[in-house]
Amino acid sequence: MARPDGKEKYQLMSREAMKDAIVHENGEMRIDMSRVKNRLTGLRFRSHASRMQMCLTFYDSMAKEDYMYQVPMSDLLWEVGDSVKTILGYECQQAVSDYHGRRWTVWFAPDVPVSSGPWQLMGLPGLIMEAESDGGEYSFTITGLEAADCPITPRPGERDLFKTTRKKFLAEKRDRHLNPEKYMPGCHARKPRRCHEGSPSHDLIETDYKDKQ
Repeated sequence: MARPDGKEKYQLMSREAMKDAIVHENGEMRIDMSRVKNRLTGLRFRSHASRMQMCLTFYDSMAKEDYMYQVPMSDLLWEVGDSVKTILGYECQQAVSDYHGRRWTVWFAPDVPVSSGPWQLMGLPGLIMEAESDGGEYSFTITGLEAADCPITPRPGERDLFKTTRKKFLAEKRDRHLNPEKYMPGCHARKPRRCHEGSPSHDLIETDYKDKQ
């Protein structure tokens, strides 16, 4: 979204995803959100670390609206281990953290002096090259490194920004996924598939939104 052609590419991806989601069945139209999930989840997610304020500011979208919420940096605490392995030719060190409902194991490269990583994972003395949650439901692996001269702003675009809290945002996001018909009057949406009784097939990457707010 920071590139001149980013908005056009995003709109194209959105149109293709929504086209795939519309299903006509028995004379009725329904929205199959499972077809959209992998294409658009996290496309507009951005994070910004403020060392002065000791907080992380996150920008995300839901129902074509942009939201912002802050999280204390103290929420993400790492325990660095002794294990090492090579990723993209860099020797990486292991670290673990319990973060917002999941336990993460990551591998960071001290020779790449960037205290960053995928999604919200950051704060180690080196770039996080690989990360996986316990059970493997979510994982990230770096595929390449390259230099770029395009400035990336914390929040590209000119849309209105709504301030909220992390758990409130996630709770509504999950509810929209489980009950899309509540937010799309006139459309019949299929409920998400379930692995076994009472257990949704796929939860959000942060699961502690279920805790008391």
